[in-house]
Amino acid sequence: MTSYGALPTHSQQQEQQEEKAPWRERLAFEVAEVVSVIICVVFLLEIILSLIAFGPKYYLPGWPHWKLHVFDATVVITTFILEFILKGKEREVAGLLIVFRLWRIVKVIEAVILSISYTHEEELDRLKESYAKLEDKLKIEQQKNTELQQQLQQQ
Repeated sequence: MTSYGALPTHSQQQEQQEEKAPWRERLAFEVAEVVSVIICVVFLLEIILSLIAFGPKYYLPGWPHWKLHVFDATVVITTFILEFILKGKEREVAGLLIVFRLWRIVKVIEAVILSISYTHEEELDRLKESYAKLEDKLKIEQQKNTELQQQLQQQ
């Protein structure tokens, strides 16, 4: 036992650090839970907005990658529901759904790649149109040149 004003012993310092550690871990865990819910809500909003923007056909056969969209929606909705239903150890087991959330990263990367490829396709289409116009102008100028050469030869 230490008296007032005495320095704590090594074992007492360890006890104090051990008491602080669980508090820090709980805080980190709670912050991670809040961040997880926020991310889940953002993904849920994305699903709702895609449903509004594209309609139900976005999740039906006939739409490109419809199976991936359905799988994505299933993972996000399931994760969102489990975030609020499960507590304690059950919730830790449900944390395995994080693996499926990594799927979201794949989806984001896919969307970026598709948007870049669409941008390049649009630019390529514009360049093809410009090329076709230039070819037409070249043909017209070649015809004018031929006509002028014929006029010079006739004189």
